[in-house]
Amino acid sequence: MVSFILTSTGACIANSPVVYTVTAHVDNPPVADFNYTANELEISFTSSDQGNNHLWDFGDGGTSTDVNPVHNYAVDGMYVVTHYVANYCDTVSVLQSVNAIGVGVVNAPIITFNVYPNPSNGTLHIETNRSFAGTAEITDISGRVVYSRNMAYEIRHTLDISHLESGVYFLNLTDVNGIPAAGSIRIINQ
Repeated sequence: MVSFILTSTGACIANSPVVYTVTAHVDNPPVADFNYTANELEISFTSSDQGNNHLWDFGDGGTSTDVNPVHNYAVDGMYVVTHYVANYCDTVSVLQSVNAIGVGVVNAPIITFNVYPNPSNGTLHIETNRSFAGTAEITDISGRVVYSRNMAYEIRHTLDISHLESGVYFLNLTDVNGIPAAGSIRIINQ
């Protein structure tokens, strides 16, 4: 609450000051964090911010303005989901990779991978848990593919990302059968 006193040297209010009270309402900043649970290709999202205005971009062309939406993906894959939360003061967003896997893929051998050095100065090394052939795809924080490279059957791979601007990116691997590796790794290019 803000108060101020108005005084005057004139005869009207010189002996009796007038007090004005101004009340300002300040909203808490929005929070864009979220969790999800997967039931095959049906993903249920839960926002950590239950108020304000929400916009979800599910990474497959689908969107929602529900606070806690449920989305059905048409095909298996790794999707970058963006959650925007806005109030009168600000708009914030967060990106998270979501792995939607249908029944037919559950028993497939899972590919896991590590990346080093991270942060990178232009060269990125990838090690997989088994011989891997497929595609390495790097997306920026908006989900736009900025780098894609086919890789032959090996356990260790090297990517030259020196042409990418400094920033935060996400690395996803997909094998030759279209099966995504377990998880997405956030990488930083310096």
